[in-house]
Amino acid sequence: MNKNLIPFLDLLFSFLLTLVAILLLVKSSKTDADPALQQNVIYQIVLNWEGDVDLDLWMKDSKGHICGFKSREGGEGSLFSLSRDCLGSNSTESNEHGEVINKINEEIVSIRGIVEGEYIINVHSYNLKACPTPLKSTVKLVKTKPFGVPITKMKEFSSTGEEITFFRFSLDKDGKITEINELTTSILQEKIENTNNDPLGTGFPYQP
Repeated sequence: MNKNLIPFLDLLFSFLLTLVAILLLVKSSKTDADPALQQNVIYQIVLNWEGDVDLDLWMKDSKGHICGFKSREGGEGSLFSLSRDCLGSNSTESNEHGEVINKINEEIVSIRGIVEGEYIINVHSYNLKACPTPLKSTVKLVKTKPFGVPITKMKEFSSTGEEITFFRFSLDKDGKITEINELTTSILQEKIENTNNDPLGTGFPYQP
């Protein structure tokens, strides 16, 4: 081997090692930042809307587990969680001039394991005071592997305090969707008995 090539090969080897280390750090950082990437997510329920208002995504499974912003993990034995919570205007990023540069109105529930039976997807309008009504919002059921969006529903809210059932879907033991419907029900109403009529933890009685 040409002795003149040895310093060059050493430099090239050091560069490649540094590049690999950087890529590993980037991947690790991304995984730590996104809880959904840390887990084996099978389905995600994604709520989107526009305007400086606060909507809340709620889900209940056939075992009675309920998750939302006051119960993010769904309780003991739950296989789903609220992986992204949005607070309306508090989730808006602005630059030094006060100009909006990144407006994210999105809430996500991630399902990490299959519980056979029905899942109910509701949205509650926590605060619509800062936005003209009716307010349009969309909820999607996203399958991660293979990727697909088997359900997309759009509904409108007209006042603060409304709770709307966007859809229900049922899964079999293999995680396949067997039924979809839109029968209405209240998830928050079911929490009243155990929360002194204050399932949202607001300090005020719940008014459906």
